[in-house]
Amino acid sequence: MKNDIEELRSLNLQLAAMESQEVQVQRDWFGKHLASAFAFRRASKDEEDRSQFLDKLSKKPPRTTNIESIELLGDARAIVRAVVTVHDAGPPQRFHNVRLFIATADGWKLLAWANEGPLPT
Repeated sequence: MKNDIEELRSLNLQLAAMESQEVQVQRDWFGKHLASAFAFRRASKDEEDRSQFLDKLSKKPPRTTNIESIELLGDARAIVRAVVTVHDAGPPQRFHNVRLFIATADGWKLLAWANEGPLPT
């Protein structure tokens, strides 16, 4: 169980760092870590499937992740709650993230991800 928590923590920290990488690096990483039936809801309330998400990847400003909680739900599911802060030219913007992971033979895969924000400062 502790290894699962550590792996999920690492995946979530990598996820934020990955969004600031070149698009091909992002596509390779997300292609490996997204479930085949992945669903995403942007802070704008737009909803995307795996293909749409991968097609919209772009290099983004640096960001940091503050993990609020990691909850294991049985042996094969986990929910991670985090606040991601985007460090752009203006004041930092914070977004609340909820991510649902499933355990597979290839490790943890991100099945669903929903954002909300920017949060008030």
